[in-house]
Amino acid sequence: MRFVIGVDPGSSKVGLALLDGEGRLIKRRIVARSEAASEIACLAANKHATIALGNGTTAKQLVSEIRAALKDGGSVDIVMVDEMNSTLEGRTNYLTDNRPKGLAALIPMGLRSPKRHWDDYVAEVIARRYLGCDELGEE
Repeated sequence: MRFVIGVDPGSSKVGLALLDGEGRLIKRRIVARSEAASEIACLAANKHATIALGNGTTAKQLVSEIRAALKDGGSVDIVMVDEMNSTLEGRTNYLTDNRPKGLAALIPMGLRSPKRHWDDYVAEVIARRYLGCDELGEE
């Protein structure tokens, strides 16, 4: 089975999402930038996964760090993915998954403030773009 690691690179934190080849989410998380390369390299090596990396401003540096973190110079495919509007899409997905209950549900989505960072949701968007899946994980 093929796996994809979606990566939303940032200067202080990095969003990660692991999806199977069918677009099913396995896990999402946010890691510190200082831990990202080793975490991604380890996950990619263990799952024999392709890395779908958002093409943001710190992406090229992260590619170098991942390559350096791979044991024995292991080869892993790293594919740059256009991340235009992925932050907005990730925020929307986060807010949809975490809908408030009661009177708070009446607040329009555009006026809601997420309770935490949503970089992991952005990473999922990037992985789905690589796979060519829509937001529901369907081809």
